[in-house]
Amino acid sequence: MFLSNSTHSVDAKGRTFLPKRFQKKLSTDDANGQSVVLTPGFDGCVFLFTVEQYAKEVEGQQKGVFASAEVRNHQRRFFGHAHEASLDSSGRILIPEKFRKAADISDEVTMVGAGTRVELWNPKRWEAVAGDAEDFDSLGFGFGGAQG
Repeated sequence: MFLSNSTHSVDAKGRTFLPKRFQKKLSTDDANGQSVVLTPGFDGCVFLFTVEQYAKEVEGQQKGVFASAEVRNHQRRFFGHAHEASLDSSGRILIPEKFRKAADISDEVTMVGAGTRVELWNPKRWEAVAGDAEDFDSLGFGFGGAQG
């Protein structure tokens, strides 16, 4: 499970360091390499999946393959824009330019653990979406205040 968030620099080539806590969740291939799958995400972010989790997502998506035009279009975007990226020896991944442009990611990226995936955000956009992270009461989690 991917948890927590942190902000990292993005170099001029579009590479960024994947935190060790996330790297540990990735499997290693026969050549001792690690890969991830990047896809367009919701709300202006990029999704990063492990190869195994992406395969599960594919399986789930295929169940409704002919359900409706809306489902088919979603599948086309989800699969047609997916990109497999390998970590380099320094633990960096290349975020393709089309994803950086769509998510407005330039010199920094905030990586947010979202359970089965990591979301890559423009840090200012993430702050706007995350809002006041200290206000869990409004989310109904019951972490503070009197319960009635």
